[in-house]
Amino acid sequence: MMAALPRDVIKWLQSLDLTYQVLNVKRSTTNGFLVAEIFSWYFPDDVTMHSYRNGDSYNTKRANWDLLEQIIKKRNLNIPEDLLEAVIQCKPDAGNILLQVLYNRLTNREVRSVPPEYDYDFTDSAYQLTLPYTRATRPHSPLRPTSTLPSASRNRPCT
Repeated sequence: MMAALPRDVIKWLQSLDLTYQVLNVKRSTTNGFLVAEIFSWYFPDDVTMHSYRNGDSYNTKRANWDLLEQIIKKRNLNIPEDLLEAVIQCKPDAGNILLQVLYNRLTNREVRSVPPEYDYDFTDSAYQLTLPYTRATRPHSPLRPTSTLPSASRNRPCT
């Protein structure tokens, strides 16, 4: 797990004179507003900041990222869809990886800590294996009461 952004990426972000300081990378990248600001510096004709909202709801995130995905495709930045989805869902290290990839693509400089071929698994498979299950999900197992199943909140904020 990556602890923090590399120094070069931090200096790059500070040089862009962004509206908000990046204190928590996971929270700052999840809604796409930070990425839109970065793109506005590099592609001013493609990004109008009044089209983006700085909010935490899933609808806000999705609307922002739909606009950003159009720019990513238009500019051939080749950022994997699963990385973008991991950023939206606040997966650990996804924001760090995205900012490092953007640094590489936009500045043509290398950051040594970017994993080759995005070697990270952003699925919930490890977590899902720890969850209790019912006979409906695994037919050859003993039935467990559904009252022991954890409740999940779809719109819980990133921590």
